[in-house]
Amino acid sequence: PDLSGNGYTAGTDDAQEPDVQEPSAQGGMTFNVNDIYSSAKFLEAAPNTFEFTVRLPKGYTDRPGVIFSNYEGPEKTYDRAICLQLQANGTVQLYYETKGNGNVKYVFKNLDICTGDWVHIAVVRDEAAGKVRCYLNGTLAEEITTTVAPYGYLTSKDALKPMCIGGDYRSNNRYYFRCELKELVVYSDVRTADEIKSDIAGTNKTNDNLLAWYKLSSDQTSVEDLSGNGYNASVAKEDLDAPAW
Repeated sequence: PDLSGNGYTAGTDDAQEPDVQEPSAQGGMTFNVNDIYSSAKFLEAAPNTFEFTVRLPKGYTDRPGVIFSNYEGPEKTYDRAICLQLQANGTVQLYYETKGNGNVKYVFKNLDICTGDWVHIAVVRDEAAGKVRCYLNGTLAEEITTTVAPYGYLTSKDALKPMCIGGDYRSNNRYYFRCELKELVVYSDVRTADEIKSDIAGTNKTNDNLLAWYKLSSDQTSVEDLSGNGYNASVAKEDLDAPAW
């Protein structure tokens, strides 16, 4: 990784690394209100599967906060965004803007994740089937059947800010992630249950649908995108309302 914090990471020698890398046994990253990890560029494709590994304290009832987001909040005029976050009591929420310039929320409440143990969560947006699914440790935990709203404005680069890890552009980064985040993987395709179980065992960096992949640990000022797609993230402290370029 680029230790300067600028997010310019040299390429790796694929011949020296396995295509499938197992999850790390180390601890995850913790965040604070002063740091916002902003990607160096826009997502080039719509994300349809989000997989992340977190640890929440046992019995935790507060709002853990943002996992992956570029949301600015309703107080801004520039609010075309996507936000994946954990609400109180471990509730999982996917929020985004739609073609009609409105917003939509998909909320999953039937997950027991405040256990003190590491858990793997996957949120899958299946527009064609009219379903949004949430998996816990590879098992379907909840499914919402609805007319899945299209992303719409997210396909326009002029209407997007780069994605952030563990926080977003809302005033004072007030919903930064307050627990531990160890891994975040984003795919453009609709992952199946079997594929998600395989992903838990190890991420395949040769997957054509892999958008971004982050392994997170403490004391990082920059986070390399292991997918090779260049969505490296670095800390921006000076202006929480602007992306880090």
